[in-house]
Amino acid sequence: MNTFSRSEIGKRLAQIRGRANHDAFSARLGVHKNTYGGYERGETEIGAGAIFRLVAEGWNANWLLTGEGPERIEQLLKVADESAANGGSQDLRERALRLAIEMIDQALATARKELSVPQRAEAYVLLADLIMDEEDLPNAKVVQLAIKSVAQG
Repeated sequence: MNTFSRSEIGKRLAQIRGRANHDAFSARLGVHKNTYGGYERGETEIGAGAIFRLVAEGWNANWLLTGEGPERIEQLLKVADESAANGGSQDLRERALRLAIEMIDQALATARKELSVPQRAEAYVLLADLIMDEEDLPNAKVVQLAIKSVAQG
């Protein structure tokens, strides 16, 4: 089920946190414990910086935001590798989406900008489509466009 619901994202954050206390986990994400509590309760939209830190720890941003796909990036890569080994036509699309997520998240963190969850998801899809249109994965122009548009947006 594809959902950008704050409460659903909060449930997935609680799953990631596991038995860690709110203080320790919020510190890992670089946010105040009250801010993190708002994320988990679905009262506050999760910020790009927190998402960036989770991605840096190996969590799949697509799963966090939508509930789709594997929880961990290494699982995503394994699925992509298996698809490529089996001659799957989804390989390029998966690589493009993974690259788009990494690029957008990095650009947002670098620019210290935040997008709403739907805006971020739309940016992922649009950039993945742009990457898919390019013959080289990725073309330097695509990377520059992504970083520039997110930093200005």
